[in-house]
Amino acid sequence: MDLNTVEKEFVLEEATVSDRRFVVFVGKPKTSAAGSTLLVRALCRNVVNLGDVEDAMSSQLLESFDRIERAQLDPVVEKLEPTARIFIHFTAPIHGCTERDLKLLKSIFNRALQRRVTAYGARLLKLRIEVVEIKVWAAASTPPIALRLIAKAADGWDGDALRENLDANSGKIVSWIDIDTNEERSDLYKTAPLEMKMHAKRAAARRANTTYIYDFPRLFRVALTQRWIAERSDAPVPEKIFSYKELVLQDGELVESTRGPGENQIGMVVWICLMKTPEYPAGREVVLVGNDITVKAGSFGTAEDEVFNLGSQLARERGVPRVYIAANSGARLGTVEELKSMVQVAWVDNNDPNKGFEYLYLTDNDFSSLPGKSVQSHPVSVNGKLRHVLDSIVGLNMKSTEGGIGVENLQGSGMIAGETARAYNEVFTLSYAT
Repeated sequence: MDLNTVEKEFVLEEATVSDRRFVVFVGKPKTSAAGSTLLVRALCRNVVNLGDVEDAMSSQLLESFDRIERAQLDPVVEKLEPTARIFIHFTAPIHGCTERDLKLLKSIFNRALQRRVTAYGARLLKLRIEVVEIKVWAAASTPPIALRLIAKAADGWDGDALRENLDANSGKIVSWIDIDTNEERSDLYKTAPLEMKMHAKRAAARRANTTYIYDFPRLFRVALTQRWIAERSDAPVPEKIFSYKELVLQDGELVESTRGPGENQIGMVVWICLMKTPEYPAGREVVLVGNDITVKAGSFGTAEDEVFNLGSQLARERGVPRVYIAANSGARLGTVEELKSMVQVAWVDNNDPNKGFEYLYLTDNDFSSLPGKSVQSHPVSVNGKLRHVLDSIVGLNMKSTEGGIGVENLQGSGMIAGETARAYNEVFTLSYAT
């Protein structure tokens, strides 16, 4: 079950759906602030060879999905909204498999996983599966070689193959070596900062009953693969069936970027995509625009309006379809966050707030710490202490007001409405509300 590795990261509590072959744990992180994780640990004792191991992997994955689904029916588990990891260990060495076949095993693993992702993509999202691992043994080597096959949702389910390096005396795993790059890893389960950030953003999107915007390109790829299999079963699925490049706002223009997912500061994202469909096997461009619900509830500020407008214009200029994925809360109406902890209330009666208040004010120290023109006020002295009574809150030169917090955010509504009308007249458009 390889529990010693996950126990470094989680406090484990066994779920009620475990049996002789599958054990399901609810893992609570020991150090990070991330949420709980369902850990499915499975042992497969079937004897397999290179010819049937792919089918065996696919079957075990499907059973793992079932276990996660059953575990999430528990009201206690459901309330936690956990992500999920799958670990399957084929304990019997694979007959006829040698060290030369390790890369073949990686390819077999990727095919088996892609079969399940293609057929059950929506189910994987619903079950919040983040990581799949399969451990196998190459039998024809002396001693047998342990190979760890890992794929993550954050990487588009592209698998890695890691050869386990065992201590000669104790037999314990001391490190893992990537068979493609020879990179050595000493901590298999260490979560990278970006990965933790993605987990948090996906959880926030799920709480809003939608899907995180940076997961949609992967869903498009799965849907395209399903379409090819259904309509062109006689032809292989093309390589790079769905490729895309993110465009970011820079000096008033959209430019290509290589930044990672979730690194955006603006709640609107744009991709230029190439989709290889059965009708257009060579590929056709599509402009994909979408709200990021995790950035200020997906609301529209001046920056979001500009990104949307430029993305739609790009589709019209190139004469390609424009697809808009909508998950937003309308125009942004915000507050000056920096002032929330500073504003004081001058009550009519400090012992009875029900009698109301006379005014809101800032202390002299807090007022002095603010940039100019952030508030309008007039001074009063109370018991020898200077107070700055608030006449209005302007919010200029404050970080929380960047991108707009008030009526300026409504100015772009007309702009993007007009651009959308022009796009409807000139190119194919589709708006999908999630």
